[in-house]
Amino acid sequence: MAPRYDLVVIGGGTAGLVSSIGAASLGARVALVERERLGGECLYTGCVPTKTLAKSARVASLIKRSEKFGIKSGGVEVDLPAVMDRMDEAIRVAGEHDEPDYVRKQGVEVFTGHEAHFEGPDQISVDGRRLTTRSAIIATGSHSIAPPINGIEEVGYLTHVEALKLRRLPRSIVIIGAGPIGCEFAQIFARFGSEVTLLDTVSLPLPREEPEIGALTKRILASDGVTFRGGYRIKEARKEGGEKVLAAASEEGERIEVRGDEVLIAAGRAPTVDGLGLKNAGVELQERGLRVDMLTDVLEGERSPVRRRWSGRRGRRRTAAGGPTGRALQARRGGREPGRARSRGAVGGGGLRRRDGPQDLRRRRFQGSVKEKDEIEKGRQY
Repeated sequence: MAPRYDLVVIGGGTAGLVSSIGAASLGARVALVERERLGGECLYTGCVPTKTLAKSARVASLIKRSEKFGIKSGGVEVDLPAVMDRMDEAIRVAGEHDEPDYVRKQGVEVFTGHEAHFEGPDQISVDGRRLTTRSAIIATGSHSIAPPINGIEEVGYLTHVEALKLRRLPRSIVIIGAGPIGCEFAQIFARFGSEVTLLDTVSLPLPREEPEIGALTKRILASDGVTFRGGYRIKEARKEGGEKVLAAASEEGERIEVRGDEVLIAAGRAPTVDGLGLKNAGVELQERGLRVDMLTDVLEGERSPVRRRWSGRRGRRRTAAGGPTGRALQARRGGREPGRARSRGAVGGGGLRRRDGPQDLRRRRFQGSVKEKDEIEKGRQY
């Protein structure tokens, strides 16, 4: 007979870990399935490593400006391998509570290194075993996708994942996409000493924020040496003289070319749901995420990145949190609060008091976007 669970969570990132541990703390029998390693993108390729790099970049920036504080220095020399070693150590320390043994001690049955596949609304196969569950949470995250640019595959490019594996600092880099990820890496590379061009179709960085935030971000990036080219759509990519060249044009027909040793794409993401058998669970995948009803009662009545779908059979629920919903808020609490909400909802618990909203989560990716406002405008950049 197939093991029966109150909840099966698919995906061992922040949302999945918090969902599973939270449900287990409420007395539910919970299984957590992760095909790779627990911790997910936030631990290995998102929040933890990028914030560690951002701190190193901030130190480099302070040293460059040390004379403004009355301190003389011999200049900045960035040892990128040493910076990356520090990042790896931060990941190791932060991941101690994401180890399978720790999660098992919280009352969760953990399956790592295995794929999950829906065989039906309440049937999930894992490594040849079939698990029966009353509720399921899909928390498999998302991944970067490249826009349709002629020649980009032949030229080659980095995503944030490959950028975190670099051991040599590129002399110049073109970053496609001026959202939170693009702005964060633009600032990091610029502060480390790379020549950075940030390219996007929008007129200001961080287009999902208020225009004032975008304008402030543009000024901060410019103060770090980032060249922002907004309002241009990339038409093609090619290699020329050892450099990667991107040809772009504005809506008015103005054409430009930007060059760099590397190209980093941060212009879009897609839910990671391949192989899950979603149709067997009655879940439809749309272009930007799973087609589910928006849950509006979690963060004090506000719309949140937590979505649910009811199966209609004996109260079974299939839920998505974080990346699969199409609103991946690359911040640890972007998965933590929805995870807590989903674990309670899946086993019949209550809601949450309000924490941070989506805008707060996105702004945390960028060093000093709001709190430096007065300092920037008064010429006292710190």
